[in-house]
Amino acid sequence: MKSIYKALGLISMLTIGISGAQAADTTWDFRSSNRDIVNTAPGYYGNSLTMNQDGVNLAISAWSDTYDISGPDKVESAYVTNNSYGLLAYNRNGGYSEQHYIDNYKDTDMLLFSFSDAVSLTSLKLGSYYNDSDISIAAFDSLPSLSGSTWAGVASQAIFSTSFTDVGYGSFDLTSVAKEAKYWIIGAYKNVFGAGNDHDYDKFKLLALTTHKSDEEPPVDVPAPATALLMLLSLGLLTMRKRHK
Repeated sequence: MKSIYKALGLISMLTIGISGAQAADTTWDFRSSNRDIVNTAPGYYGNSLTMNQDGVNLAISAWSDTYDISGPDKVESAYVTNNSYGLLAYNRNGGYSEQHYIDNYKDTDMLLFSFSDAVSLTSLKLGSYYNDSDISIAAFDSLPSLSGSTWAGVASQAIFSTSFTDVGYGSFDLTSVAKEAKYWIIGAYKNVFGAGNDHDYDKFKLLALTTHKSDEEPPVDVPAPATALLMLLSLGLLTMRKRHK
C-alpha cells in the first residue's frame, strides 16, 4: 500500500505544479509615484514611457491626429507623460482646453502600448475624467503604421477594435476583449474603432491597466488523468499479487 500512496503523492504534486504554472494577471500602475516608469526623451514629441513587470517589457507612446480644416487629419507623434492620476498626452495643436488629458476635443489622442509578449486585456482604471469617459481600443499583430496615417487607416490594420461608453471610475472589465496581441491602442473615443451613441467629447487619464499573459512554457509530457488512474490501478494490482505470492 505504501507504493500506492507514494504514487498518489507524486501525481498530486505534479498536478499542483502544472496548474500553478499558469501565468497570473499583471497590473501596470501608471501614476507618477511609480519609480519603475522610465521616460525616454522627456519633453519631446515622440517620447515613450517604459516599464518592466513579470518578465514583460512595455513601451507607451502617444499619438494624435492634427486638426486641419483644409483636409483630413493626419496622425502624428505626441508627448506622453503621467501624474498622480495616471497617463495623459500633449498633442501638437496646443492651446485648446484638452491639454493634460487623453481626449477627442478637436484632436483625438491615443496611446500605443507595445508589449514584448502577446497579452490580453483584463481591466483598466481611470484616475480622472472630465465631461465624459468613452474609450476606443484596438489590437494589432504587428506594429501599426501611425505617422501620417488617419485613424481610419490605423483601424484598418487592427485585428480587433471596439469602443466602450461611460467607463467612469473604478475597475472597468475588459475580459470581453478576447484577443491576445503585442500591440494595443487605447484612447479617447473614435467611431472608426467601433461606433458608440455618445456625442460628448471625452477627457480622461489612465491610472492602471491589467493584462494577462498565457502560459507559453512547453507542455510537460504527463499522462492524461484517465491514463494516470489506470496506471495506479495496475500498480495496486501488481502490489496485491506480490503480497499473495
